[in-house]
Amino acid sequence: MNMKFSYKGFLFVVVCSNLLF
Repeated sequence: MNMKFSYKGFLFVVVCSNLLF
């Protein structure tokens, strides 16, 4: 598993959450 990919995915979710809320 790629650590960078996981971090990117997590960051993406955080950004989406901020945009939604």
